[in-house]
Amino acid sequence: MELQHRYTISYAKAYRAKQKVFEMRFGTYEDSYDNLPRMLATIAQRNPGTYYDVMHFPNPEGGPSILQRVFFCLGPWKYKGTIPTAIGVDGNNQVLPVAFAFVENENVDSWYWFLERVKTNVVSSRSNVCLISDRHSGILDAIEKLKHGNGASPPLWPDVHSRWCMRHLAANFYDHFKNKDLQDLFKIDREASNSHFKCKFKCKDSQTILTGIQDKPKEKWALLYDTNGRRYGIMTTNHAECYNMVMRSSRGLPLVGVVEFILYGCAKYFGERYMSISADLSNASVPFGRTITKYMETKTDKAQIHNARLLGTRENRFEVSCRDRSRRGVHRERTVQETVIGNDGTAHCSCMKPTLLHLPCSHILAACRELSVDPTNFVSTFYTKGAIAATWNQELFGYGMVRAYTHLTSENGTFQTQH
Repeated sequence: MELQHRYTISYAKAYRAKQKVFEMRFGTYEDSYDNLPRMLATIAQRNPGTYYDVMHFPNPEGGPSILQRVFFCLGPWKYKGTIPTAIGVDGNNQVLPVAFAFVENENVDSWYWFLERVKTNVVSSRSNVCLISDRHSGILDAIEKLKHGNGASPPLWPDVHSRWCMRHLAANFYDHFKNKDLQDLFKIDREASNSHFKCKFKCKDSQTILTGIQDKPKEKWALLYDTNGRRYGIMTTNHAECYNMVMRSSRGLPLVGVVEFILYGCAKYFGERYMSISADLSNASVPFGRTITKYMETKTDKAQIHNARLLGTRENRFEVSCRDRSRRGVHRERTVQETVIGNDGTAHCSCMKPTLLHLPCSHILAACRELSVDPTNFVSTFYTKGAIAATWNQELFGYGMVRAYTHLTSENGTFQTQH
């Protein structure tokens, strides 16, 4: 304003102008509470598979009910409260928005309410889903209630698996011990080798670490002990944090503005991701997304310097020796791994990476080279181009042609905020 019109306005005037623009575009914050359920009803009507749920309670002073919580998920999948989100990851390591809610604050009850609807309307009958969280007590207690039930009620999600974000866990260690070196030592999230794991805990500070972590289940925080590779190698909640950064610009909007931001943002995001993978669908020589294609190329190059020796009599069992690095000025013992290429289409390695990542390691690739076996057979179908395309091929429809949802439909309205 000052540069273009040479007129200086106060901060208060700029703020009032901003609020006026918000009201012109999205309606008032108070109207937004009343319009939100109707807006979501229109979105659900125009997008088959979309689900929403509204929780409210009677106003003790009479008048419109008080809106407390709202949940919604799209497709087949100034608010003073909190916006819980469920974020997935596709086979190309890209963020996949799954479900959203508006709740009064983060507690056990609100997280249970949110996750209950994620299970019922998003996960449905899919088994062995893994939830990675920042260890917020409300989330952990809610997951326990879903997994084991609550008193007389049976468990709603008995096969759910819970894992912890290593970045948050390391940060908690730093807050407790105030030692950056110890924090770095604790970060064993990428160690998928038993020898590496044991080596780190033989250091002089291992007792300090064990004091804080020995009573915690290893499968919750150590990749090596991740049962059946539930994490798929995802050790942090960084994907969710990235989406939260995207959402920051909408946090000050009325509720209908936040939903509009999510809806049209997802539509743009889905379109771009589908167009990206569609370009590769016709290329039969590339079976996977670009992330896994690059991974396989890197591991194939690494496998060229491995020496695979067949030892099995009735099974394809190999001893794979990694090249000694001592000639490059790095003193290191020669690493030997044992791999088994099963006749049933499975592959196992003592490094554990095929089990943990659902991808063949360089040792498996070296063994496949000796057997003239196609190593892509041991890549999870989750990473295929078809699976990635199926993730993003959903159509989303807007609500603009129905109505604007910026004003009350009646003088008193149906819902209001709690003051």
